[in-house]
Amino acid sequence: MADDGIPPWFNVLRADIADLRADFNARLDRLVTQDAFAGEQRRVDEMIRNLTDDLAQERVERLAEDKKLETAVRDAAKASTDAVTKLSGSIDETKKTQETRKITFRQGIWLAVVGILGTGVVSLIILVIQNAAHLGGGS
Repeated sequence: MADDGIPPWFNVLRADIADLRADFNARLDRLVTQDAFAGEQRRVDEMIRNLTDDLAQERVERLAEDKKLETAVRDAAKASTDAVTKLSGSIDETKKTQETRKITFRQGIWLAVVGILGTGVVSLIILVIQNAAHLGGGS
């Protein structure tokens, strides 16, 4: 036995218990209180709720933008189709106008040729008549 009347194994046991208490206290220091845990859980829940709301808002905005884009594409396609139709009609009208001008030009040339030939023939007939009258009247 030791000097104080305490057996040596008791001091060893006391040291082991003191070590266990120190280890246990260190673990308790690292433990989160229920209030701290509840507060952190509320914070995380609020963050998730905010993210969910943001995501829903982004989705609504994206769908609105998609709808605007779809409308713009549809309007552009209609405008393009209308322009092609108008241009096609304009081309057809231009072809008809050119064809009419060709016909009118040909008729004008034909009338000029007929007029020139007709004038020549009429002049020749008048000359023949005058010569015949001159020859017949002078005898």
